[in-house]
Amino acid sequence: MKMNKRFLLSVNYFFGFCVLLLVTASSCKKETAPAGHLNLAPQSSWSGSAAASHLDSLVAYKASNHQLMMGYYRSWGDRWSSDKVSDPIMTQMPDSVDILSVFANYTADTSQFWVKLKNNYIPALHAKGTKVIFTGGYASSASSASDTAAINSWARGIMSSISNYNYDGYDFDIESTDSGNTLALEEASFAALSKYLGPASGTGKLLIYDTNQNGNALLANVAGKINYVFLQAYWRNTTTLSSNLSSLTPYVAKSKVLVGVDFEDNSGEAADQMPAYTTWAIQNQTGGVFSYGIDNEWFTGKNATTKAAIKAMNPTGAYLGSAGIISGSTYRIISAINNTSVVEVKGAGTTAGTKIDLYSINSPATGNQQWKITSAGNGYYQLQPVNASSLTLDVVNAGTANGTLTQLWAPNGTLAQKWQIALAPNGYGYSLTPGCATGSRLDVSGGVSTNGTAMQIYSSNGTNSQIFKLVKQ
Repeated sequence: MKMNKRFLLSVNYFFGFCVLLLVTASSCKKETAPAGHLNLAPQSSWSGSAAASHLDSLVAYKASNHQLMMGYYRSWGDRWSSDKVSDPIMTQMPDSVDILSVFANYTADTSQFWVKLKNNYIPALHAKGTKVIFTGGYASSASSASDTAAINSWARGIMSSISNYNYDGYDFDIESTDSGNTLALEEASFAALSKYLGPASGTGKLLIYDTNQNGNALLANVAGKINYVFLQAYWRNTTTLSSNLSSLTPYVAKSKVLVGVDFEDNSGEAADQMPAYTTWAIQNQTGGVFSYGIDNEWFTGKNATTKAAIKAMNPTGAYLGSAGIISGSTYRIISAINNTSVVEVKGAGTTAGTKIDLYSINSPATGNQQWKITSAGNGYYQLQPVNASSLTLDVVNAGTANGTLTQLWAPNGTLAQKWQIALAPNGYGYSLTPGCATGSRLDVSGGVSTNGTAMQIYSSNGTNSQIFKLVKQ
């Protein structure tokens, strides 16, 4: 089971009602930061047209056909719940996560977390195309499946919470294989909510079955009412995962199954967990993977394991790093050295052999400072300048030595013209790695921003000379 989850199930019946009440009360209060808090800062330094491009790309990516990343965000792990400056806020979860579920526990009704969730977090996450749901159980206080008044009242409470917070759906957490009255109550609860949520409702809202069980009678009876099965596969090996999947697929397509790991106990980072689950999901073409305690994983390289999993599942699609990159689109490549200089074709040259340099941003934009970035397969990209679209960014003579210059050259399919684009460690933007020298990066010679400074390759060092924003044009 998920850690601390049984407590949640004991209160799930009135969660929808108490959330409605707390919103009414807390939204009238002044939003003052608890003692020791830092002011909420923007998630990144993106602004203006860069921010708009960033969001447009994210939304386009999430609307595309791809393997999903989902995360359970524990309310008590949020800074506005814990009162700890060192804890994360919800909008610091990776931009590319498709679905976040609010997993409510140990969080007082009067907590500022609920105000932030409604007024800040969910609107900001929606702008990125991220769906936000919340987790609970079935209508356990109803006496039986025929107690329709209690079941419908419970469903209305869930829908009141969804309306108040603008949630995108509900996650049923059922961690047992039941029979008799309990099974009937579970099925009746799904049926009551399926009028408003799930594929049969026509609302676009999600209805999730979240479990640690194999296929069973409940799944057989609710399969047509749910969007996904989230399988709590914590601590299992991939052989077990294949057996689990085989038990589910008689009822749901494997593309609707996401398997999850646990970051609450810090096991998700282990080699046999998220990395192995991701490889398994890719090989079996399932719906994707999820993180339980994604807020706790934030302390491990700002969700580095989850980011790596997303990149592995979607290496050559619209996504790369924490922002969206759309293959075939045009970008400015802005240096982190000063945030005002870009990678350009020197002198706006249009012939093979023309060198690449750094130069102040031209206004209006010129073609020699704009690059069409196109997937070349296997995680690589080709970069072609708008002013010379028949040529491509090339490492001179496919060199591997530090200081080897870059140039324009006719496309020839070699690794000298293929570039991996990865999220930079400091979160500013990206590093560009040439296929012919994978230990090196595209680099501003000498780390200076003087107009005309040569662009070269150099051993990876993590400095601003090797970090760039890609701003869609």
